[in-house]
Amino acid sequence: SPAALGFLPGGTANLLALGFGLPHDPVQAAAALCSAPVRDFDVGIASGPAGGIPFLMMVSAGLDATVLAALDLRLKYRFGKAGIVGQGLREWWRYGYPDLAIETGGKSLAATFAAVANIPYYGGSFRLAPGAKPDDRLLELVLFQGRGRAATLGFALDVLRGAHLRRGDVTVLRVEEAVLAGPPGGAAQVDGDLCDDRLPLTVKLAPERLRVLFPT
Repeated sequence: SPAALGFLPGGTANLLALGFGLPHDPVQAAAALCSAPVRDFDVGIASGPAGGIPFLMMVSAGLDATVLAALDLRLKYRFGKAGIVGQGLREWWRYGYPDLAIETGGKSLAATFAAVANIPYYGGSFRLAPGAKPDDRLLELVLFQGRGRAATLGFALDVLRGAHLRRGDVTVLRVEEAVLAGPPGGAAQVDGDLCDDRLPLTVKLAPERLRVLFPT
């Protein structure tokens, strides 16, 4: 549609509002959008056996998707981030850290966590994929190849302080397409919610783009 969309913060983490540099207050954000120029915004598609699921922010597989698969949504709606963190700690303790199979650019890769990102932010104001841009027709693939509770905790702490790209067990690639190939039937998350489909998923950009109000 030629209509331009304006995003207002009203969710759990409000990553799109962060990506657009909008105020946290919805009324202030609406005021900022009144004078914002229109830009094209890339839209991703995660395609699996059940069809294609559009996304604006990211698709990931690993511990975070397992957390969402086990999460009681009533906890999320009642406690927000705190409910997710609580479930995350439980899953972090008992998760088996299986290998994920990823295919991109003719290469086969392995990781215990994989994210295909269209914007930099993840889980809040944490720049998991700092080079991701929603208007450059590319996605950023972030792979964590560490294993076990200690390595995963270290990775999470490094993400919080913006130091994860210096780790030897982290790989970042700019890609047009990535296949989260396995393990077959594994969980994935799309834009912060459990994906209706299961692995394998082919992740790429849709040919269409959204027109959005994007403050400068």
